[in-house]
Amino acid sequence: MAVRKQSLCFLSILGFAALYVGFGFLFALDKRDTSNVLHEIFREKALAANRAVGKKRILLTGGSNVVWGFRSQLIEDATGIPTFNLALIHEAYDPKAMRALTQSVVRKGDVVVYSSISFLNSRGTDPNAAQELLQVAGLDHETRGPFQRLKRTLCHHWSPYPQRSAIIASLPTLYRRYIQQERSIHAQGLNAKGDVASCHKQAAAGAAGYVDPPDRASLFNELQEFQNALRAEGASLVLQLPPTLIVPDQKQLWLDAYIPFLAAMREQFAVATQDMEHVVSTEEPRFCDSGFHLGNEEAENRSRALAAFLNSRQLNF
Repeated sequence: MAVRKQSLCFLSILGFAALYVGFGFLFALDKRDTSNVLHEIFREKALAANRAVGKKRILLTGGSNVVWGFRSQLIEDATGIPTFNLALIHEAYDPKAMRALTQSVVRKGDVVVYSSISFLNSRGTDPNAAQELLQVAGLDHETRGPFQRLKRTLCHHWSPYPQRSAIIASLPTLYRRYIQQERSIHAQGLNAKGDVASCHKQAAAGAAGYVDPPDRASLFNELQEFQNALRAEGASLVLQLPPTLIVPDQKQLWLDAYIPFLAAMREQFAVATQDMEHVVSTEEPRFCDSGFHLGNEEAENRSRALAAFLNSRQLNF
């Protein structure tokens, strides 16, 4: 009888340990907390977007011009469609990486509004940082399978604990994060929709000098691939050129070069840009701390204009 009790006790302990570790695995795969701050921000944005109900969502994506440049709740109120800002600073270090991250969130019925400074031939990239971000997100070719994702999750999440039982040591931290619902998104000054909640100007915005338009064939091919991928998921794409503060005496250069560029873009894609006069600006008060970051009032105006465009097309693209 004593032996049986000891066996039951041992099996109970073993069963509890298995459940503890097993649920830890599942929770880690769901949370995928890492030391990559940009991924943490995107993950929280994606989680918020994925909680939306209904047949449609409006997903704003791009770089910091989108993070600062829209008020998602205003767009949602005007269109009646749940709206979320997925954009990241530096455009995830590479526009291709930002598009890949966006595709991972898209579902049938979504309207993706994409505004990138690459449309104005300004696309500073950091291939190593972009590749690391995609690896953490499980979107590069080496980490797409389930076992690779498990390995990646464990390596990233439990790397601070190399000298002890990694799984058991980490589970209390995971549990604490789950209970406290830590949100890196709020730590970065973003609201629940993923926008910069409010821009408080602390420095001159800084005007951009003239740059020639990007290679039209190359950029349009990239955008066409993105549009095809979205359509395969039952989603649609809308483009918008980012408002930009420019050197005053170069405005005509910008207009002469980019008006034909915008016209060509409209021939191939749905474009929510009225005209180049609304893109290039010499009025610094419209902007916040960067020549690509709109101030609060202008972000609201841009959001109203986008909502009016989407409503005019009944969100069919």
